[in-house]
Amino acid sequence: MGVFVEVDAGEERQLGRFIAKLRKRIYNLIVSRTVLASMLLTLTLTHRGRAQDSKPPAAPPSSQTQAQPQEVEPPEEDKDYKPRTYDFNPLKATKSLTAGDFYFKKGNYAAAKGRYQDATLYDPGSAQAFEKLGEVEEKLHDLKAARVAYAKCIELDPNGKDVESVKKRLEKLPPSASK
Repeated sequence: MGVFVEVDAGEERQLGRFIAKLRKRIYNLIVSRTVLASMLLTLTLTHRGRAQDSKPPAAPPSSQTQAQPQEVEPPEEDKDYKPRTYDFNPLKATKSLTAGDFYFKKGNYAAAKGRYQDATLYDPGSAQAFEKLGEVEEKLHDLKAARVAYAKCIELDPNGKDVESVKKRLEKLPPSASK
């Protein structure tokens, strides 16, 4: 009976070694592929950076062009930067008004002004946006801009519910704040 036990123990030991070797091979395969992929990614990014930085070599100056000063090309702008476009969008105007109200309540009038200006650009027919822009301009002591914003608010909605309060604020502004 001892012989059978030794044979079984031997097979288990061989199976255990096989599994251990298999695990080691799988681990090495995963690690080597990961290292290879990271090296390729690094090379690709490095190559892209060098390709963007390098410019084509300049032609040797001829005798005629040496007399004229060479113009320096301005650096190119970031291709990812796109100027903001303000198409008519009442939803964005409402979001800008909400964000402006948040900043206004916090006392950050400069940020509120930017949001209210965005709202007037997204919806140029919004009397509420011009009213709030006038309020923030008044807080920032830019009375001329406040007067212009209040006048635009009254022009857009002459029969609105807040027109009387806007007219009172407009009358309270000193006359030196006129256009």
